[in-house]
Amino acid sequence: MFIFWLSFAFLFGSMMGSFLNCLVWRLYHDESLWTRSHCPKCQHQIAWYDNIPLFSFLVLRARCRHCQVRIHWQYFATELALALLFAFAFWYRFQGLSDFILIEQISSWNIHSLSLLRDWLIIAFFSAIFIMDYQWYVVADEISLPGIISVFIFSLVLGWLWPDLAAAFSWSNLILATLVGAGFFSLQYYFSGGRWVGAGDIRIGALMGASLGWPGILVGLALAYFIGSLASIYLIAVRQKQSFSFKHLWEPGEPTEQAIIPFGPFLALGALIALFYGEAIITWYQNLIL
Repeated sequence: MFIFWLSFAFLFGSMMGSFLNCLVWRLYHDESLWTRSHCPKCQHQIAWYDNIPLFSFLVLRARCRHCQVRIHWQYFATELALALLFAFAFWYRFQGLSDFILIEQISSWNIHSLSLLRDWLIIAFFSAIFIMDYQWYVVADEISLPGIISVFIFSLVLGWLWPDLAAAFSWSNLILATLVGAGFFSLQYYFSGGRWVGAGDIRIGALMGASLGWPGILVGLALAYFIGSLASIYLIAVRQKQSFSFKHLWEPGEPTEQAIIPFGPFLALGALIALFYGEAIITWYQNLIL
């Protein structure tokens, strides 16, 4: 039974990945969200059997059926990443339960099932931010602002319904974390005149606060800067001090005049790691310094 629901989470995640690919593309290119999917090159509408997550990419061998233009690997990677993340979140919340208890937990609106929905919501928003900032170096307000509001409200409801979460998801905790996340980047934006961080990072910081609470926001920020520093070291050391675009971080590319490294993807990674392992990291750090 556990394998069945884990497989369902995997499939649902792949569908969400397909949706996010379409969403960020249309937001960036200012296209309607209510029209049928089409090939960006030949504009031919994509049939349902060519739009099956993961499967269609492999069957078509990463090419449009009509014009044979290559389909970017990002589509498959996003669908696979969301599938794995959704499945991991399910495993994280329901591992070790007997079949009877598992069915009872899934079929009722309890702390575990609602926490899983919150996890999936957070994963979806940060994945969309990762894709958009990685691909075009922008973060759409249509993603970040609804994310802040919906995650904040979802967290408040969980804290109100279950006393075990009241401390982590209280008004004061969430407001503090949201202000810290947004304020941290607001100060950098103000003192640098927008040269250090972009306005989108401010909204991502607020979303991190609503998702992680206090002091989880500190873990998320620390992880983001740690991962970002590793990428920077790679650019300097491995790339022999040449400046490369972030898109060429893992693949060959021509040197650019200056390094272009959007911070949104690192913030998204830091937030997702802290979402599941923030408390363990805090405990580890406290034991280390004591």
